Amino acid sequence: MRVLLNAILMSCLILLPAFSADLRTYKDTYDKNLGDIVTEHGMSLATLRAKYVKALEQHLQVVQKSGDLDKTKACLGEIERFSKEKNITEDNVKNSILDIKTVQLSYISEARSMELIKARKVMILAEQYDKALGSLQADLTKQGTLDDASKVQEERKKVQESLDIKEARACIQEQNKAAQNVSDSSAKKEGASPSIPIPKKAVRCTVRWSCADDADVYINGKPLREYKPDFINRPEEAQKDFSTKTTITIGDIITVGCKRGGAYGFLMTILDNNGKVVWNTNIDQWETYTPSDKKKWQQPQLALKDEKGKPTIVQNPFFPQAKLQSTYDSTAQSIWLKEDPIVYFVSTIGRGPKE
Repeated sequence: MRVLLNAILMSCLILLPAFSADLRTYKDTYDKNLGDIVTEHGMSLATLRAKYVKALEQHLQVVQKSGDLDKTKACLGEIERFSKEKNITEDNVKNSILDIKTVQLSYISEARSMELIKARKVMILAEQYDKALGSLQADLTKQGTLDDASKVQEERKKVQESLDIKEARACIQEQNKAAQNVSDSSAKKEGASPSIPIPKKAVRCTVRWSCADDADVYINGKPLREYKPDFINRPEEAQKDFSTKTTITIGDIITVGCKRGGAYGFLMTILDNNGKVVWNTNIDQWETYTPSDKKKWQQPQLALKDEKGKPTIVQNPFFPQAKLQSTYDSTAQSIWLKEDPIVYFVSTIGRGPKE
């Protein structure tokens, strides 16, 4: 399933025209790509529905062959209901027998995943469209064609207020809220920050991260990869995600220096060899800080002493971060600090900011 989600998410990188064009060209490209996303989602949903009906029919054969009248009637009833409504609600699940509930819950889970994938594709496309229009608007303004520039500006506003964008944004926010609620619930039970099994001894892990635009990541003052030049002077790497293997234990200190040029953030997840989350970016586990010595900002002893702040959550992560969330860790948050172009983060593994 992870491989499938990975492939689907990567397919949503739809490039708008790279060269200067008029508003109509951009709009036609956007509308076509948006239509493709909707069509693909519809086809995926149709496949899921067929898969559900097939599962019911197979179960019907089993229970009918066993002579179980109640289960046979229940299967027939659900097949008839679903053929008319083509949807499954929580009320449907409550009223179903146990055998059918299992299949229904699987359907709901897959349908929600499909909706989330569609929403992320739409938001990525809209971001690309807005970026292209922003450049066009600036060029038209420089050329003195202000009426045309104003039309581009109106189109940008129209897209952001469209039903497609509102629904996509709401879907992503709902998913983030649900993931946070699960995380908070587990934290209350265990008396710790989100439900992550902190290693009591050193364990070999894979660290995965992405930042729009650039990030230098250090653990205990040691870089996780070579940074030449540093994040402030490096060309943007927003469309990349990075990974490296290292050893993690309680008390390790992560320091990160980040730069961004748009409206996105930084996301990280650390996984053990079994794929379980050891640590990740979460506003309850990370702090921002203002380096007193910017030449030594990565040194943990200094970072812990510097003035701190609370990160903010970026609700719609850039596509490499969305890919990391869907493939490895849905509870990892994309974080930043308001609108600041340069941000420094610090986190101590196994501890929250106040510990």
